[in-house]
Amino acid sequence: MATAETSDEQIVERALAGDVDAFGEIVRRWERR
Repeated sequence: MATAETSDEQIVERALAGDVDAFGEIVRRWERR
């Protein structure tokens, strides 16, 4: 079952591919924890 929210893994993959916005999103998610 797919969710509308992008998983951390998907965002990490985008960040590793050079997506600066994706890296920022990972940082924001982990700061909230």
